[in-house]
Amino acid sequence: SKTTSFEAFKRLFSLLNWDRKDILRILSFAVLSGAFSLMLPLGVQALVGQLMGGRLSSTWLILTVLVVIASLFMGLFGLFQMRSSEWVQQRIFLRSATYFLSVMPTKVPEEDQKSWYERVHRFFDTLTIQKELPKILVTASASLLQLFFGFLLLTLYDFMFVALSFLILSIAAVMIRFGFTRGLRFSIDEST
Repeated sequence: SKTTSFEAFKRLFSLLNWDRKDILRILSFAVLSGAFSLMLPLGVQALVGQLMGGRLSSTWLILTVLVVIASLFMGLFGLFQMRSSEWVQQRIFLRSATYFLSVMPTKVPEEDQKSWYERVHRFFDTLTIQKELPKILVTASASLLQLFFGFLLLTLYDFMFVALSFLILSIAAVMIRFGFTRGLRFSIDEST
């Protein structure tokens, strides 16, 4: 039977549902990292403005300390994200391996071999999920949040930036809409 994209996402979410608290923790670290990542360019811009203006005061020292602290927090939140995603990966592998160990018979009858090959093949999908999960949770969430915070920052500068951002987002949405379903269908067929 063919697996639909809805069923594939349903399986993925049921697999990740066990680690909901850790995934929310990873996403919260991504939010904090995204907020501090905006402080970095704004602080550097203010620092350069202070130095270029020739105003050497205690403000540039405070700005420098704030930029260094923001960089430190960004690094710490990144480490926390990576460690939490490693825990999630280990638990997914452990649950999958335990499941397959408990249901796999020592000898498979000839008529059931095709269905058991399908079940064993799902174990290798676990390895793929383990490999891609940090990219999805850490990198993609941080990128999306940086885009969101950057968009909020653009609203402070000029409305034309906002209009251009909406144009770019609509083009990206159209590309994702038409490319995502075909790519997912191809990946499911390839996995099958």
